[in-house]
Amino acid sequence: MNIVKNMLYSLVALVLMTNVAYSDGADSHQGIYVGAYTQFTGVELDGNETGQNDTTTGAVGKYAVIAGGELGYNWQLGDGFLIGLGYDFMPGEAKVSNRTTGSDSTHSNTSAAISFEVSDMATMYIAPTIAVSDTSAIYLKYGKTDADTKVVGDVTKPTSMDGTTFAIGSTTQFASGFYFKTEAGYVDFDQVKVTGLGTSDGAGGTIVPTTTSVTVDPTLAYGRIALGYKF
Repeated sequence: MNIVKNMLYSLVALVLMTNVAYSDGADSHQGIYVGAYTQFTGVELDGNETGQNDTTTGAVGKYAVIAGGELGYNWQLGDGFLIGLGYDFMPGEAKVSNRTTGSDSTHSNTSAAISFEVSDMATMYIAPTIAVSDTSAIYLKYGKTDADTKVVGDVTKPTSMDGTTFAIGSTTQFASGFYFKTEAGYVDFDQVKVTGLGTSDGAGGTIVPTTTSVTVDPTLAYGRIALGYKF
């Protein structure tokens, strides 16, 4: 994930330092737009499990091709500049489970499973945009992302998690109103932590003791292509 972040930082710096020769084509990009996208997504979950006697640290990485949709509006601020405000939604889910084995008297259940599922990620974003021509534009994206969470197990259960999205992309606008976008970015989510509830297992112990906690730092990186229509 650090490689992806460094590449994005370099691309942003290149855009900011380059003297872009833009035209007065911003009006061609102004308006309401709606589209659908497909993206290659890499998710990394860095985390640790802390028990009564020890802490285990690890990372899980998964890759998937998923689809979503976007809706937004581009405001023209000058001959070659626009500000876009938008919303995109990505249905689907990613799941990770952690099976612990009791090794002390407070955790007599030999297999207490905890699963963590993330689904239905939505982002509200702002996108400063430079119109290179009537048909081409480049943009940076900054957004706030929210995703639903589902936790199964004898632990505390957060219902959502928040993150910050950074991306860079380009738009090709056709005279017919259709547009084509390419975008690369990443989402840095806030840390999520669940702790055992200590519910009795009916045999003198607990299912997941209160001394057990699982902490996860999720990060998502993606490359996206989108096709849509600007009204």
